[in-house]
Amino acid sequence: TEIYTLSLHDALPICEAQISRLEQRRRPPDPVAVAALFVPALRLSRESVAGRRLVELAKHARKPAVPSVELTDVPPPPSHLVPRDDVVAAVTGLLAAERRVVLGGLPGVGKTTIAAATARNRAADRVVCWVTLTEGVTLTVPALVRRLALILARHGDTTVAPVLAYPLALDERLRLLAAGLAARPTLLCLDNGHLLASAPAVLAVVHHLLATTATELLVTSRVHLSLPDTAVLRVSGLRPDSARELAAALAGLPVALA
Repeated sequence: TEIYTLSLHDALPICEAQISRLEQRRRPPDPVAVAALFVPALRLSRESVAGRRLVELAKHARKPAVPSVELTDVPPPPSHLVPRDDVVAAVTGLLAAERRVVLGGLPGVGKTTIAAATARNRAADRVVCWVTLTEGVTLTVPALVRRLALILARHGDTTVAPVLAYPLALDERLRLLAAGLAARPTLLCLDNGHLLASAPAVLAVVHHLLATTATELLVTSRVHLSLPDTAVLRVSGLRPDSARELAAALAGLPVALA
């Protein structure tokens, strides 16, 4: 077996920066370019097993990303879901424009369902970290920091590895976490956000990460939250037609009677 030591930069009519972006997975390979340029540069035949395999891998790399398994933490849709696509679209638009959105409203109006639908949609092109805030369980700084680090690590980020492996000081953990968040688009969803009012340390960490990264934030809350530069969208109950649809589904009645 002959082993060739080649410089792709010298063998290909593309710049070193383009090769670097391919190596760092910042740009997906073009199957046509792989077949026309890379295969000959590697002294392979297009009909060979290795040549065909390279082209297949390039095609696979350009497929849409599969949503993260972390979406299992996102609450599933209710059994009798009444789609509220207009509200989900409004939340998505606010996230794109403002980056920080609080969904406010009374208990039971559907804040969590709307936030979950938004998270599933956004997972197509970004990391989604969903945290259901619970006193004594997830409403602590270590729990939030570790949760974010775990999800970034599962998406291939090595920057946050020390956060999971060593007892670092909080400022160092946040520095590494911010570096990981800066490397990829991320949406942080905090359900039961009204609990943050009684957890100033957790709120301070959220403030810090928002100030030092481009992370998107979506919070559901029953009360007003003091988050700087945050858009607030008030969620009300169902429209009459949607309410009748839900009542009919729950009771098994004709829509008109419901």
